[in-house]
Amino acid sequence: MRNVSAIGAWLGRAARRVQPIDGAFLAAPLALFGILVVACRWCGADLVVSRWFYESGRNAWSLSGREPWQFLYEKGCLPALLLGAVGLLAAVAGACGRGPRRWGRCGLFLVATLLLGPGLLVNLALKPYFGRPRPCETAPFGGDKQFVAVGRGLDRSDSRSFPSGHAAAAFFLATPALLYYRSRPGWAVATLAAGLGYGTLMGLARIGQGAHFASDVLASGFCVQAVATAVLAVVRRGDALPDWSTTVEH
Repeated sequence: MRNVSAIGAWLGRAARRVQPIDGAFLAAPLALFGILVVACRWCGADLVVSRWFYESGRNAWSLSGREPWQFLYEKGCLPALLLGAVGLLAAVAGACGRGPRRWGRCGLFLVATLLLGPGLLVNLALKPYFGRPRPCETAPFGGDKQFVAVGRGLDRSDSRSFPSGHAAAAFFLATPALLYYRSRPGWAVATLAAGLGYGTLMGLARIGQGAHFASDVLASGFCVQAVATAVLAVVRRGDALPDWSTTVEH
């Protein structure tokens, strides 16, 4: 009971210190992805968007095997891995006293978000749990499996369409914006826009290759942003959104 009270007091102190812009910046991407996923479910956007890229006469996908889309599929996750490696170096440097402690916490944020978001949640948990057939496997696009709308239930097949692992890795590039959106809002907005843009580009590549539906891509963005927000709260250890870019801890 004492632990519950302590947690409640910590949440209360953090909530009182959070400025309105904090909640808006953190919630906006989540709300956007969530609304679009729901729209895909109720408006039938998954099939509509996929048909833009499907050539029924040739039973082929317009972006399959074509550059630069094939390059995105093969090498597009490397920027996320590179950013994670930089985060790991920063975390180790901070832990070993080779730099400010804030380096360590920023690095820990990047590593934990990459491992828990695109890694654990998207690829290891949700993909096998839902088993959603890929567009190229479904009957509307020349396949032999039934189309399963997002949120319609579990298919329990060996398919791995929902959510998109490649898109999750790409959307991860937007998460560093959470580290400095108060101290450098211009750079934060630019980072967020670039990361979301890259994720969208990766998503279009995967949709155009028949590998994912639009809702798979959008759900990946939601998962990554949700994990990043949760990791941010944990890493900051109760400090209500401190300015890491200007505060050096020894």
